[in-house]
Amino acid sequence: MKRDMDFLISSQDREIGIIDHRKMMEAFGEDDINRETINRWVNAIDQQQSILPLLPSLTKIGDVSKRIRTYRDFNPNSELREQMHDTQNNPMIPGSSVKGSVRTAIWDAYVNDNSITYRDVFAYTKRNGDKVFKDNKLSKKVFAPFSKNRNRIDPNKDILRFLQITDVVFTQNQAICEVFKVLTEKNEGWKIKRFDENGECILKGAKARGRIKIDQKNLKNNIEKGYVRGLSPIQSVEDLFEACNQYTAKMLHLEVDFFQEDMDMDNDPVLYEYMNIIRSLAEEVDNASKDTCILRMGHGTGYRFMTGNKIFSDNINDDKLNLIFQSIRRDWRNIYKDCFYIKSRKITSFGSPLGFVKLKLLSE
Repeated sequence: MKRDMDFLISSQDREIGIIDHRKMMEAFGEDDINRETINRWVNAIDQQQSILPLLPSLTKIGDVSKRIRTYRDFNPNSELREQMHDTQNNPMIPGSSVKGSVRTAIWDAYVNDNSITYRDVFAYTKRNGDKVFKDNKLSKKVFAPFSKNRNRIDPNKDILRFLQITDVVFTQNQAICEVFKVLTEKNEGWKIKRFDENGECILKGAKARGRIKIDQKNLKNNIEKGYVRGLSPIQSVEDLFEACNQYTAKMLHLEVDFFQEDMDMDNDPVLYEYMNIIRSLAEEVDNASKDTCILRMGHGTGYRFMTGNKIFSDNINDDKLNLIFQSIRRDWRNIYKDCFYIKSRKITSFGSPLGFVKLKLLSE
């Protein structure tokens, strides 16, 4: 979202207002709502100009906003990334996001790190010669092996259709605006980039209820009829949580190992704050009870965490690996040719990583 077009900011009150178009119309006043007013409004947006001059002089942020967020820090020159909300303007985590993270954890458990070949991930070549890589074949092997199409998953034969997860809706005061810093590798160590990003996000420690269910009756029936393949993590929610914790722990420990060799360099102090949090999360996951799991989802989670880092397979030679990395990085000028990935981490101003959530089972 763009400042003074999609949101307004009050430096004095440290508030951000997300514009409500209906309230904007009301602020213009019945006498001033006409074709000319609308055209000036639309033209201002098209030309990337502020809409503030169009509003009456005494208009306050609350008069034209569907919600107001406080902030601790804000980059006035950056846009704002919006948190997903429901129709009542309550911040939410979609059930599909939770299910996507669960899917990655199960996928990791069934695809051996060194078993992937180039043919498993190569999809096709575009007319301009660019290579396209996808995980369709591997996902089909794990979740829907009985799909007739070789490279496409039949949703009716996907075992995760029996895993039902609702949206998780928080209250309106459980979100805030944060500045997302970018920690990147330099020759002398890990440093914060000069530019950063504003984003709405759910507060650390915020709690909400959702529902997770495995349709055991239909799952058993479909397995018996040979429509879907049975997978052990889908037998119970507790098994599912265990698989998720194993994956999260693996990725957190890999993150610790990744940075360990650079800890004695001239790093920005925020790196050490970040690493303390990663180690603390790893310890928490390692000691998690059966009714609890920690997942990561949403913006800023990073390519390695989303894929399990599995393209470092012994079955893919260096030449093929470079083709995959070039596609991942979209680095057509070869600026990052010496890096496996573009090396950066998005964090808050206080060094916190983004996207970690804890799920805990409650009795009915």
